[in-house]
Amino acid sequence: MNPLQVNLVACKDVPFKTEPQYKPVFAIFTFVDGRNFKTIEMPQQKACKFNHKHVFLLGHLDHVSLKEMLATKIVGVELHDCDEYLDDPKDAEIAKFSAGRAKFTFRDFLRKNCLELKLRSDVFPLKRDEVDNTNNLDLNTTARKSENAVERGSPYLVHATSSIIIANLARPIGFFNTELELLEFKRKQREIKRLEGSDPDAPAEEISPEQQEEEKKIETPPVAEWNINDAIFERLVIIIPYKAADMVNQIERSYERVNLKGLDLPNARYLSTKEFSEEER
Repeated sequence: MNPLQVNLVACKDVPFKTEPQYKPVFAIFTFVDGRNFKTIEMPQQKACKFNHKHVFLLGHLDHVSLKEMLATKIVGVELHDCDEYLDDPKDAEIAKFSAGRAKFTFRDFLRKNCLELKLRSDVFPLKRDEVDNTNNLDLNTTARKSENAVERGSPYLVHATSSIIIANLARPIGFFNTELELLEFKRKQREIKRLEGSDPDAPAEEISPEQQEEEKKIETPPVAEWNINDAIFERLVIIIPYKAADMVNQIERSYERVNLKGLDLPNARYLSTKEFSEEER
């Protein structure tokens, strides 16, 4: 079934409220196909560590449509920290409060060697109501007065609120085998012709030995082995504060240790004096 486990780790730097009328904080994760889950509720606080895990089964989905959704759609985390307690139950059912949304992409799962994603995204404010002003002119102030959307600035940007998720895919998403799908289509067509004939109990159409051998090859395609030359190593960008000299020194020492071990050198001074071969470089 190829399970995809999504761990909504936390929402950090949340502009929490101290007033008693505000409800606890929770978040809603929405997958590319519309499926979603809601986290547990936590008290109003700056760092909400949900660590809420949910599993989506991807194996039963069509591979082509799944790949298209992963390539063109985003997943979202909707943060609810401004919901209020209302005395009237009817108002509480239809009330829509301000919320924020963080957007992520799972496009990297289309690469066969990528089975884990650790992502962080800023939370941006959402309007309370989506208002359709298609038929309203800009000068129609009467229609604009009836809008219930929140126009004021949200504190998410001021507090740099962010959301963190970790996604783990059990196996790479299957590939679309055109020959196998065409073979299955031909089999169904032969079965339909047999059932539409005068004798439904007639045996299936005989297939030549050459065609049977060809179908066996298509049915059992060779398993693609993992290639060490695939693009699994990519560029890493490290952004360090200007005054963090100790951190820079630690990173440089780590590089030196790796190079000394890989090149079998006793001292870091050899790194600047030794002439390396093409393989060593």
